[in-house]
Amino acid sequence: MAQYAFLVGTAPQDYRQKRLVNFYNNLKSEYSFEEKDIYIFPNGVDEILLEYALINAIEKKPTKILLYICANSDISIEDIIRKSVIEKYGDMSDKAGIDMRVVYDCDDELVSEDALGWEKVAQ
Repeated sequence: MAQYAFLVGTAPQDYRQKRLVNFYNNLKSEYSFEEKDIYIFPNGVDEILLEYALINAIEKKPTKILLYICANSDISIEDIIRKSVIEKYGDMSDKAGIDMRVVYDCDDELVSEDALGWEKVAQ
């Protein structure tokens, strides 16, 4: 059955939070998430874009949706996405019979994309 994960970080451009990278790797290796079903926003996400992604995921009726939010010590969770938005899509998921989980984390340790061996995308 389908399952989707949305990973939201707060790293500066060209960096990733170490915990977010580890969480991503664990989803693939230990929890059998397919790469195509994991959506990563390592440098933050516009709330409207995240809402659009969640609506699309809910409409596909997966068995599970996971929302992982990794802030740093200078940013509160509410600065990333309002609690009311999370509750709204949690309620929508419940009504559709979808198990939606939200994980909050905090990490100040950064890893550069170069160190991860990731290619630069031309802007």
